[in-house]
Amino acid sequence: MSPSSLRSIELQQILQSDSWNLHPFLPPVSAHQDDSLLQSIKRVGILHPPLLLHHSQENSYELLAGRARLHLHSELYPEQPTIACMLLEDTAAPLSILFHILEDQKLSGPLSPMEKAFFFSYCLQHLSTEDAARHFLPALGEKNQPQTITRYIRLLELEPELQRSVHSLKIAEKTAFELLLLSRSERLALHTLFMQLGLGGGKQKRLLSLARDLACRHGKTITELFSEKELKDILTHPESNVPQKAAILFRFLQKQLFPNSEAAEEAFRKNVARIRLPGSCSIEHSQSFETDEVSLRIRFSSLEDLVKRKEEIRGLGGN
Repeated sequence: MSPSSLRSIELQQILQSDSWNLHPFLPPVSAHQDDSLLQSIKRVGILHPPLLLHHSQENSYELLAGRARLHLHSELYPEQPTIACMLLEDTAAPLSILFHILEDQKLSGPLSPMEKAFFFSYCLQHLSTEDAARHFLPALGEKNQPQTITRYIRLLELEPELQRSVHSLKIAEKTAFELLLLSRSERLALHTLFMQLGLGGGKQKRLLSLARDLACRHGKTITELFSEKELKDILTHPESNVPQKAAILFRFLQKQLFPNSEAAEEAFRKNVARIRLPGSCSIEHSQSFETDEVSLRIRFSSLEDLVKRKEEIRGLGGN
């Protein structure tokens, strides 16, 4: 492993290429976009220097990590022509460079799915998938399974705006892989809806499933589906807030996909009401009434209360 050294470097000698950049999908950083880092630098300076690779023949320095720190330093202290940086010499092996980049990024917290995707893409420019897995998956808290690397690299197929949302965790990782199965226009349409309605991972998955199944049933694309007037009216209703729009949208899609479910749900509620169960009991039907089975749920005040009534419970179970 090649050691790094701390040195003051002239800003004009630093080249900002994307050869090792883990965030090419992000716009340039400004003091207005990263206030927490800005305030930290104002208070105590840069405690975690940018990482550079020294190209000795050109006497230039390639930025490996620390773009935000470098940008904010330049904005805050335009009168300072130099900045303290950690240096790797160009004799450093690619494996050493990759380890330095990884450890630098880990200081900011766990890597996002997109950071992993770009990191592994750089790994495979210099290492086999098996070697990259052996060296870096354990360092990322992952099992040593080469297919994990292949899986993450698939995220590079997403459009930049989706990559930004996956990076910020506004789109759940599992949802991101589901979106890869769709066309570009369908991905973008769903991404717009996810952001517009502020949906979390579970609701993203549900909306994607409902929209995909309903579009398939009617021989349409998801984009065409959400271009219909009824759906547009739900999403642009002036008197509904965002959570209300989401709830109405889900009910509409559910009703369209399972047109008999609403009537069945109402009949089920009426039949349950006739049984006149105590407040501690509730009855649930199977998902979408796929079977006739029902489940009885009983709440007890405590474990001791349940034990006292165990004979009654055994009686409910039948023979």
